[in-house]
Amino acid sequence: DFNFLTHDPNNGASHFLGSFEEARTAGVVEVDPSNAVLRAGPRSGREFKRQTVKVGTKKAWKYFLAMLKFSHVPFGCGVWPAFFTLGQGRWPMAGEMDIL
Repeated sequence: DFNFLTHDPNNGASHFLGSFEEARTAGVVEVDPSNAVLRAGPRSGREFKRQTVKVGTKKAWKYFLAMLKFSHVPFGCGVWPAFFTLGQGRWPMAGEMDIL
């Protein structure tokens, strides 16, 4: 279970979509029994922004193992492909781990 997060504290180039259905319709998310694909989508109606998603899990773990396989990693000015985790509580006191 995931929450689709729309808040962008950085005011970056992302227009985060607010639901799975909205993201699937825009071609930003694909899911099947063994894969989940998240990608930057088309330009949004907002200037200099692209549709994409930011998801957060509804669960919390003390320990976890993450396995990621990238078939394509975007590149270019202003692109920051990353997977990150946040601790429970308020950021930054709860901690953050970025995996680039």
